Amino acid sequence: MDELKPVELKISEKVSIDKGPIDEILGGGLERGIITNFYGASGTGKTNISIVASSSTIKEGKKVIYVDTESGFTPERFLQIHENEEDLNKIFLFAPKSFEEQKKVIYNIDKTSFFKDVGLVVVDSVVALYRLNLSPEKVQESNTDLSKQLFYLSNVAKTHRIPIIVTNQIYVDFETSEIELVGKDIPKYYSKCMVFLEKKDASVRRAVLKKHRYMAEGKSVDFVITSKGIEFKKRMKLF
Repeated sequence: MDELKPVELKISEKVSIDKGPIDEILGGGLERGIITNFYGASGTGKTNISIVASSSTIKEGKKVIYVDTESGFTPERFLQIHENEEDLNKIFLFAPKSFEEQKKVIYNIDKTSFFKDVGLVVVDSVVALYRLNLSPEKVQESNTDLSKQLFYLSNVAKTHRIPIIVTNQIYVDFETSEIELVGKDIPKYYSKCMVFLEKKDASVRRAVLKKHRYMAEGKSVDFVITSKGIEFKKRMKLF
């Protein structure tokens, strides 16, 4: 029997997203080796944060796997933020059309020939196709599949020491009137960092840190979405 070996302890490494409000709320950026979940209603900035993080990763010399289940990623928006058309070749975009296709993509993410150059994985969103797959007879099966996909992503993050972003839809629980994540406890468990996004008015969004492994929860920052990405609300002309 092989000798048991304890896990090597390392101080968390951060990967900058925007050198702005999102980095601020995360204490310097995305943490390597874990899933970070940005969740909120439509139009709160989930996809823009994902694109900004992709741009930042590419500027650091790495590539990005981007799983787009909601057709939110566009080359035009990326180039507004990044401005180097050649770098579109450094984004490996997958667009599954069903929850079954999403499962196949996620289970093969680290088996691709180009994965050794990847510095970020984005799944935007991880629950859109899951939600469409739900029916009374498929609830248990769908929940099991979602759990397995997030477990796999979590292992990819840990094994390869890269950050993974997932985005999550929300709904209001009619019994409690509380905001709830689609997928409920499943994404909550596997996401070691969680940031809630909300609209404060027509132009201003707010990010609230809801879960972190060592930072206090409840910290918030207001931001705006601009032609160049994500900025503190007082610093840029609105997009």
